[in-house]
Amino acid sequence: MAEAMVGGMMCGGLQPASDTHVYDTNEKRMSFYQERWPGLQTHTSAAACVENADLVLLAVKPQHMAGVLADISPAVPKSSLVVSIAAGCPISMFSKALPTQAVCRAMPNTPAMIGKGMSVWTSTPECTSEQRLMAQRLLACFGDELFVADEDYLDKATALVGSGPAYIFMFIEAMIDSGVHIGVPRETAEKLVVKTVEGSTAYLQASNKHVASLRNDITSPGGTTAAAIYTSEKGGFRTTVADSIWAAYRRSLELGERDSNVGPGRSKA
Repeated sequence: MAEAMVGGMMCGGLQPASDTHVYDTNEKRMSFYQERWPGLQTHTSAAACVENADLVLLAVKPQHMAGVLADISPAVPKSSLVVSIAAGCPISMFSKALPTQAVCRAMPNTPAMIGKGMSVWTSTPECTSEQRLMAQRLLACFGDELFVADEDYLDKATALVGSGPAYIFMFIEAMIDSGVHIGVPRETAEKLVVKTVEGSTAYLQASNKHVASLRNDITSPGGTTAAAIYTSEKGGFRTTVADSIWAAYRRSLELGERDSNVGPGRSKA
């Protein structure tokens, strides 16, 4: 994700490479950044990377965030905007650990790698209008972005947006494998399924109809689609999808050390 975001900044003309500073614990990644974007500044420590920064982007795994914040806290300017894309890490975690109170929390997804990402984000009241615009422009460099006023939506967006591509890939994989099972060559099955998913998504976006209506248009009485949908429903397809999204949402809450006792089958007693 860090690579996608830096690439988006460079390709989108958000700022020149010479004004972009990067630190990665993986030295090979540091070399990659320098080779791909000549002039980009790399550093040997996170603290050195954020000195005098107007915007600090934290593309860090949740389990490593506390340590990173402790390292950079003395170096982060009080006037900096901090943007985090770590799942589950609440804004309060950054507000308490850093000298700046201007914090944005965002949840992008992997299609950002090709400029087709979807990012949901929010910000603290201390962010100036200029800083919010800065965050918006950053996230727009690699896809669409949506601002939400309530931080609670970020954990929900993690389940839908952040983890979402994995569900789609698993569904595509299952369709391809099933095609092979019924006798279609794998290469052919893959092309058929991928183009079907691609076309269906484009059709949905171009149509003014509700998604359920589009599905119903394909489902002829007593036909093949009706038989397939009956079997999917009998197998609990919708419930499995819903339970999976609830599980991702709960895990996001847990990563932020918050109460995950929410949703179907959970009791507050």
